[in-house]
Amino acid sequence: MKIAYYSVAPFVSSGFGVCTRYLAYHLAKKHEVDIFSYFGYEGVEIPFMIEDREVKIIGGNGTLVHPVFFERYHEYDVQILHFDGWVISKQIASLKDANIIHWCILDHDPLQRAYIPMMRSEGVKLLVPMTNWGKKILEKSKYVPKHKITEPIPHGADPDIYFPEKNPQVDFLPDDVDFLIVAVVDNYGIRENVPEILEAFAIFLSETHTNAFLYMHTEPIKYGGYNLYEVMNAIEDKYGVDISDKVMFKVAKTYLPSEIMRRIYCKADCLINTVKGGSFEIPLIEAGLCETPVIATDWGATGELLGETQILITEKVALKERGIGVRPSAFMWMNRTSSRQAVLNVYDIADALWFCYNYPDKAKKTAKNMRKWVLENATWEIVGEKWLKLLDDIEENGFPEQKDIEVVSNI
Repeated sequence: MKIAYYSVAPFVSSGFGVCTRYLAYHLAKKHEVDIFSYFGYEGVEIPFMIEDREVKIIGGNGTLVHPVFFERYHEYDVQILHFDGWVISKQIASLKDANIIHWCILDHDPLQRAYIPMMRSEGVKLLVPMTNWGKKILEKSKYVPKHKITEPIPHGADPDIYFPEKNPQVDFLPDDVDFLIVAVVDNYGIRENVPEILEAFAIFLSETHTNAFLYMHTEPIKYGGYNLYEVMNAIEDKYGVDISDKVMFKVAKTYLPSEIMRRIYCKADCLINTVKGGSFEIPLIEAGLCETPVIATDWGATGELLGETQILITEKVALKERGIGVRPSAFMWMNRTSSRQAVLNVYDIADALWFCYNYPDKAKKTAKNMRKWVLENATWEIVGEKWLKLLDDIEENGFPEQKDIEVVSNI
């Protein structure tokens, strides 16, 4: 089949870019793949090699609405969309003669209202969640046609790149600390709780007085985000704890090679990923392959990745099968999606850090469990085969019959 893959360019090292690179490679095993890049490449159509397989990249105009895709989508047998589709939901809904499969970004409860027009469109044939939690969000919504919902296909990680490495050397990270915390986050908007991680780190330091260090893999000042230097100054003012010399931000404006990220994960005593809501969160499974303990939000997709609760450490902090989970204290209504994401208490995040620091053997056991789970469920080889199987079924049987769907005009 001829496939249009609509996302970011394959050489972008964000989570979306990693997905483009690996999934396009696996799809190209049996299909002709053209990547419609809305970010990372803005230019004419070019051939591009992903290892030994050739795809094409078609650049957009730097916005989420890719003009060439909307002109040429009908040239393709299938269009796979992987981005926050709810942002341009009505534009996608207008493509009523398309054969769209949407790899859904589901990180709210209930379903983001803006998603509804595209999910009900005749041109959107299948909705692919990444987790069972995401599937339940789709199933619970009265607006989502149930015949469009598939079994989950997760994001993936590459065990040939991410694996345990003894005594990893990372030039810009200190060797003389007792506890190294790493956060792979994006300083954009409020979703990733970046100031809260800094605040929890300050509370942790004030309670333990340990020689700890926090590396945040993000820009300290970014348009649409926070001035994290000012945030640190405010935290120091509030708690009377000096954290400025114990925190480091991303050292280069360019993306770091995957091999360097592996060494960062392996050097860390824990990865912290306490987002308000995550559709999957690739750093959790990359760190897991490196057998690095993870602290994550015990709600939504990230809660599912952590597995079953083993014991409650505190009322809001749990030792899970594959990490340490921090449970929400409340939920916040997000203005653009008219739906909710989790709010975590910074003292609970600090308690999770305390546990990871004081019980490293228990934390390490969860990390080994995470590596085992990823190897059995979420390598890119497994993810790629799931997608090829889905496309094989479409080739053989076609898409599910599109039942009559009442138009919802007030959404």
